[in-house]
Amino acid sequence: MIESHFCAALADRVQIQTARYGSDEEVGRIWIVLDKKQIFSVADSASPNRPVWYSKDGCVYWNEYNSRYSCESYLEAYLNYSIEEALASIDEVTKALAMFDKRVGKRRLYSFVDEMANAPLLVRHFYAIRCRAEGIESERHAL
Repeated sequence: MIESHFCAALADRVQIQTARYGSDEEVGRIWIVLDKKQIFSVADSASPNRPVWYSKDGCVYWNEYNSRYSCESYLEAYLNYSIEEALASIDEVTKALAMFDKRVGKRRLYSFVDEMANAPLLVRHFYAIRCRAEGIESERHAL
């Protein structure tokens, strides 16, 4: 459902996947793929040897115990936000999803260049993906 909000350059290329494991379905994971390559992952478990947010092999990981529940809430809420609310959100997942939104045009993408220097990791990652998808190439868009 969220994928229907994505821009034409990413339509049919990005999928949000979920899985629950075990009989009680208390353990699970959410991940986002672009062209069948994982770009974001969050699970119920956390590794104490990793930071809360980190990037590895082109994927950003949210490494916090039970963060899947928070992520599910953000995904559900996103559908009810105006694009202005999504872009102004303090939540990284919501703001990152807004970078893929079809309500954000190229002109608006250009206007985010300076603020991306201080943006959270996931937001910068999704911004760079969107810029590449739209053919907006610059060293300033790289992670």
